[in-house]
Amino acid sequence: AVPSQLVKLGPVLQERRAEEDNILRQLLEQQQEQKERSKSANRFGEWPFSRSPTQQQAITSVDPKTLVPVAGTMEVDFVEVFADVTRWLEYDVLKSKFAGTLQWNNELLDPSATGAILGLLAAVSSCLYADVLYGQFQYGPEYKQEEVRSRTNAEWLSLYFSTAASAATLFGFYEFSQRPISRWIQGTLSGGVEGCVGSSAFDACMQTYIDTNAPGPSPEAQLRALLTNLYMVGQRLQDIAVDTTFNDVAALVRAWSVAFVSYLSHSFSIGAAMM
Repeated sequence: AVPSQLVKLGPVLQERRAEEDNILRQLLEQQQEQKERSKSANRFGEWPFSRSPTQQQAITSVDPKTLVPVAGTMEVDFVEVFADVTRWLEYDVLKSKFAGTLQWNNELLDPSATGAILGLLAAVSSCLYADVLYGQFQYGPEYKQEEVRSRTNAEWLSLYFSTAASAATLFGFYEFSQRPISRWIQGTLSGGVEGCVGSSAFDACMQTYIDTNAPGPSPEAQLRALLTNLYMVGQRLQDIAVDTTFNDVAALVRAWSVAFVSYLSHSFSIGAAMM
């Protein structure tokens, strides 16, 4: 959540810098216009300093209390941080309770669809919590409080609809991408990626490695398996580089391509069957 706030600071700084540049440009234009008017007045015999003392003071004096800083101090919006953390925590709670139980037409929903629904609920509720903190309890930046209190019904509907749509897309893709990525991680830790490259039955070979050679659940065992298999892959690449012809490299690339395409087709066929 905090890194997301840091990412959002960039556009905010750019927007405020553009606002400062715009105000500076307007001031320069006004100053130039004032110079032109002064030259014109001098040309026709009128002196700019012929104004009354009251008018001169009104032009030159400014009350510092009425000045509003263009770019104030940048601060992290802790209400938005709270909403981001709450969204993911609530999604994790909903997933632990309802994952694998949601049905449509007496059929279990795909994990991607389940993630989209649960993520939508978590995002809408966390957005509601943030609006209550902004508008009712008056926490967070003042401009956010004013924005919440001044929303129209159409703006409320548009905000929550866009929040629901973006959250459903995010969490649905998050669950969809976890399956192939987690399988590749398991295959790497078990040695299946290094041992099954070039195999005509890549999927079966990979699953065999995962079932029979998976590391233990402890972090030490998984780290040891990762380092061992990375070393094996590096050693194999060194062996290939020592005495390898162009035909060997082409064959290796073809083998990797066939394995990758086979894996993708297998993953998408499973996803389509579950949907």
